[in-house]
Amino acid sequence: FASLLAQYFHEEWNEKFPNQTIYLIEPGAGSGRLALKILDECKNFPDFYRNLRYVGIETSALRRQAAGENLRAHPAFKIETGFNFSENSVNGFIFSNEFFDALPARRVLKQNGKMLEVFLDPTLKETAKEISPEARNYFDWLGIEPAESCKAEAQCAARDWMGQLARGLKNGLIVSIDYGLKAPELYSEMRPEGTLLCNYRHQTNRNFFERPGEQDITSHVNFTALIKEGEKWGLRPRSFQTQSQFFLENGVEKMMEAVSREPDPRAKFKISSAIKSLIHPEGMGGTFKVLVQEK
Repeated sequence: FASLLAQYFHEEWNEKFPNQTIYLIEPGAGSGRLALKILDECKNFPDFYRNLRYVGIETSALRRQAAGENLRAHPAFKIETGFNFSENSVNGFIFSNEFFDALPARRVLKQNGKMLEVFLDPTLKETAKEISPEARNYFDWLGIEPAESCKAEAQCAARDWMGQLARGLKNGLIVSIDYGLKAPELYSEMRPEGTLLCNYRHQTNRNFFERPGEQDITSHVNFTALIKEGEKWGLRPRSFQTQSQFFLENGVEKMMEAVSREPDPRAKFKISSAIKSLIHPEGMGGTFKVLVQEK
């Protein structure tokens, strides 16, 4: 995964920013595991690596500390608490991997033609009340609502983040890798409970208020909202495709050719299996989408 991304950004740098210093910015960088692997791979392109300034964004103090320790070998890396760039100040690439799905979302319900919002009482019991102005504005702006009797998510925070990133970018790409759908499919009657799920020990559930802090809570990304908000700030959608299609168009075939020449059968099997897991259409390759927006 890191190798393919490093190769992709290197090729884009060669085309858009030859011999120029650029930023590579990763919201939701966590402890820097992916950043470390990407920067390790970028060393294979010395000119690119020399001109790279990698900024990880992470709100957790513990994870920021871990990232600083993990990436001591890469002076080009620094970790920040937020997106601290002024408007039209970034030349380069902003990319995220499973960032937007983890942001807070508001839960809504379409009932008898009326939009309601799901709130909690002091006993953690869910109640449907009048929709908040934030959620109402989100659906008015989007121009689509959930189907009748269906729950859904208003991803106001994702819209806000995309606005920040798009405003900051002057010239380059925003690459968002995540699982999600466009709005018509996301809000159809096929998803009566919406897409909000908890992940605990590799199993999913809808027990949102159990094990607080110990399980992930995520919702499918509304890529229509990311595209629409990006366009507001001058981003043009370059492509929206499955992860499988993205990597097949951007380097995985060259990687597979290199693997075929690997003399160690165990190493060949390990790398081949990793590639298949990334591009198999019934697994991550089909579930995950890649949105590329350009300014």
